[in-house]
Amino acid sequence: MWLFYAVSLPLTVVGVVYTLHYVPSRGTGWLVKVNVGVAWICALATLILVPSDVYHAMQGQHLDLLRQWWRISYWYGFVAQFTFLPFHQEYVDSGAFTVCGRLGSALKNNLIFYAILTAVGAFGLVLLLITGELAPANVLGFCVAASNAFGLIAGIFLMGYGLVAVPRQLWRTANIQGAHSALCHKAGLQADKALAARKDLEKTAALVQKVSATFGRRDSLRRYMDRIEAMISESGEASALGVGDVEAGADLDYFDLEDLAKLRRHVRRAIEDTQREREIYHDIVLQYFEVSDVLSNRLKRGQPFVSSTRQHRLPNLLGHVEWWWRCILRGWVYRFLAFMLAVLSIVIVLAEATISPHLPNLSVFSRALHETSGNELATELLTFVSLAYPCLCAYYAIFKLGRFSFYMLVPGHTSAYSLLANAMLMSRFAPPLAFNFMAGIALPPSKSYSPGRDVTETVFYEEFGVLMMHQPLIGWDFTTYLPVALVPYMLMLVFNVFNRVASMFTRSVSIEFDDDFETKSGAAAKGLRLLQMELDNHNAGRPLGLTITNSGRGEAVHNLKPESSTKSRRWLFWRSKPQSSLLADEYSPGQSSGGPEMALSRSVISAGS
Repeated sequence: MWLFYAVSLPLTVVGVVYTLHYVPSRGTGWLVKVNVGVAWICALATLILVPSDVYHAMQGQHLDLLRQWWRISYWYGFVAQFTFLPFHQEYVDSGAFTVCGRLGSALKNNLIFYAILTAVGAFGLVLLLITGELAPANVLGFCVAASNAFGLIAGIFLMGYGLVAVPRQLWRTANIQGAHSALCHKAGLQADKALAARKDLEKTAALVQKVSATFGRRDSLRRYMDRIEAMISESGEASALGVGDVEAGADLDYFDLEDLAKLRRHVRRAIEDTQREREIYHDIVLQYFEVSDVLSNRLKRGQPFVSSTRQHRLPNLLGHVEWWWRCILRGWVYRFLAFMLAVLSIVIVLAEATISPHLPNLSVFSRALHETSGNELATELLTFVSLAYPCLCAYYAIFKLGRFSFYMLVPGHTSAYSLLANAMLMSRFAPPLAFNFMAGIALPPSKSYSPGRDVTETVFYEEFGVLMMHQPLIGWDFTTYLPVALVPYMLMLVFNVFNRVASMFTRSVSIEFDDDFETKSGAAAKGLRLLQMELDNHNAGRPLGLTITNSGRGEAVHNLKPESSTKSRRWLFWRSKPQSSLLADEYSPGQSSGGPEMALSRSVISAGS
């Protein structure tokens, strides 16, 4: 046990610390990082505690130390997801200028959340009263069971999506031409998002300037208005100032501190949205560069790999090794991993669908764990690996769902609100997924194969399972038979039923929660033109992302010609510049130093900077 803890616990802590250094946006407070880090560690602790619990349950041992760690991990996550995580989330999202103002705003915005919790609690009390089981222990058990039921419903379907999407994504990544098409489609969609976010920022900046003009220098609220204006300049988005126009009918009545707090919140969100969407677009562009390198090197068999993004060339031998890896071997490795994970997904679904003690034990993992039950390290490692995959699938689905929500993690551009939301979701899903794994995959309550050891022998069940499994409606039967829904749900995902049904009612199908990029929206054609221009700009030494920089007006991207000619690229960059820069860069052949091409180059670089 100690060897497994000595390796897994430091790795978990180091991973959390590195993520908190790599992911948050600039200016994220240390208190947010501490709150998120502790919640992440408690959620990920299930990957450490479950293997130990499974092994000792097979040996008929109940360690007091393991019991204490389960209590700390579970109850911290349980309390955090309903109290200070959502409260802290609304606190950092508030635009109030004082601590008291933020506290009041957080409490006000959480009233609906707490009202829903109160309603659920009242329903539970009535249900327990009707069934004649109203007792203090059952009240606590109902709260635990309700939390488990919600997490199980969401977690099961998120996991089911990931069990299909992860192998499919790996298989598609192996097809370099298919990856090229997918990136073109994503670039077309993401360019629209980046331009929309930029345009919203420009309108917000124009609104700030209009409102600022209504406050005199001696106004008592002037200092708050100055802080709002400074937000845009300090964010590095000063180019949005003086460019956009205020929307028709926009409310300009900002008379008190509460109104300015709402404006400040709006400005911060506009800045965060712009930077996040631009960073996602840049990431797609960099992926396209790598894919383009592979496509351009595939026909050069026998030659070292040449990268357009690397400043120096590798030695000849390493260049040949890189060619074989990136052009030949990596695709086959991805296909092999996709095939193995697809088999693993099928194995997990069979185990989940046969949790009931009235069905035969079809869990391959359960049989393997019982075969290795005499070897502690082997049992714990096998449990860890088999638990990590369904958890990975569930969290992968959460991140994909974040594509059209607010809690996706973008390196260097994840807001405090998104970090706290992500921590709250992980705290909510970790215990139900852990219990579902132990009950359905590692130690199913049966059956013909198990030698008397099942999930009821675990410390987790003794501490929490007993409380929630004997509750009406959401007890043992609910936990046992809900995973059966994975079978039809995953079959519909495999055959793309959801998109086919949606296509009957809409002209284009969104891919925000699906990796299917074969739509008729025209985004792929536009994305290809943008990515080709980005590649040309990169080869010419120009900054990344010029195709969406300072293009708040948006006409340049939407009216691109199909060809990627020098003339069309010049026209795009010319249209994307602010009018003040255009006037400054006007030239005649006899007046411009360096000629027209040098003047154009200066205008492009100034637009990018």
